[in-house]
Amino acid sequence: MPTSVKLGSIQGYALVAPAVAVKVGGVQGYALVRTPNTPNFTLSGKAALLAGMNKQYKSAFIDTQVSFDPPQALVNDPDYNSSVLLRTNRTSGYSGTKTMRYNRVDFALAMVGKDSTLPTTGMGSTVFTSLAAINTKYGLALSTDDVIDAPISGGGVTIVAANTSWLYLPGTTMRIGSQIPTMAQAFPQVEIFAF
Repeated sequence: MPTSVKLGSIQGYALVAPAVAVKVGGVQGYALVRTPNTPNFTLSGKAALLAGMNKQYKSAFIDTQVSFDPPQALVNDPDYNSSVLLRTNRTSGYSGTKTMRYNRVDFALAMVGKDSTLPTTGMGSTVFTSLAAINTKYGLALSTDDVIDAPISGGGVTIVAANTSWLYLPGTTMRIGSQIPTMAQAFPQVEIFAF
């Protein structure tokens, strides 16, 4: 039995203290649990999905070789909240379609640790007309597929993720202009077992 484990080589897992002291893998009182991967928010939803797929399956598809049907919500799947139909074209070297399951993320996660004041230039009167300014200020790649259009007035706006977003979980929100997102918004399912 090894006396040490290199945790840096285990991607997508975190070492946490469980509610009851248990011995897992020779480590008393701790266990490895699956944590969600955080997407690259500087990529568009389709590009982030393609990058994740290429990383997961060690493939090298580019955007001109594949297309995605609109994402679908998965209600009764314990591991994934979304699916998308991947279609290949002749230049990909593959034929046919494949349904891919994955997890769209909470919108607030894209704003964690960022100054949430409204951009000072380039803001329009609606979310859609302000996307370029929002993307520039926060380092995002939001498109009209990702958000629901709404008027912007006053000192802030709550942007809502659309059903058509490939990256963000529909209905989740991102608030800009008056407050930074809380940890509860960004990580709603975190539990602390003991101190």
